[in-house]
Amino acid sequence: MFSSKYDSIIERYRGALPLAFVKAVIQYESSFNPRNRTGSSIGLMQLGPSVREDYGITEADCLNPETNIRVGCTKLNRIVQAYGQSANMRPDWYSADYAALVYLGYNAGSSASAGVQYVTNVLGRLGIRPTAENVYTAVINGSAPNATSHLGNKAKIDYANKVAYGYLGAASPLTSPENLKYLLVLGIAGIVYWLI
Repeated sequence: MFSSKYDSIIERYRGALPLAFVKAVIQYESSFNPRNRTGSSIGLMQLGPSVREDYGITEADCLNPETNIRVGCTKLNRIVQAYGQSANMRPDWYSADYAALVYLGYNAGSSASAGVQYVTNVLGRLGIRPTAENVYTAVINGSAPNATSHLGNKAKIDYANKVAYGYLGAASPLTSPENLKYLLVLGIAGIVYWLI
């Protein structure tokens, strides 16, 4: 489903992240175009000015696929590590909700003071399951007054869900081309068996 052009670089830097998740982020951020620019964000994983400043890289550095993937994966791994410190945000890469929240943190802010981690902690205190939709609702209805305004942007929520479902579709063993061929053969064999 996703390009394998940068798999060796992704493997070097992905850490605890599933390969398919990193590829989904790259697909939805830049369509695997290392020279892609969207506003002030640059490269495969669309590194913006604050990320460049945090990681000490330049705009030119962002055009290098290896640097871009290294920094993007480092940021994602830090988000996952921070989320793991919250009682209601344990890593679950089989969950679209978890994958969407990781991407939402990457795209809209993950901090414990105003980002996804803050809002999911508020949701936990309210007894509400952390999902991208529930984060959005908590920001819009004022339950999380300190949240960054980016988390109240419905388009960012929808995009996070799109990335999560793209990742899960690519990661599912049933949707791999090899397995689809196998299931097709089994289906045809079953039909032939019942016809005989």
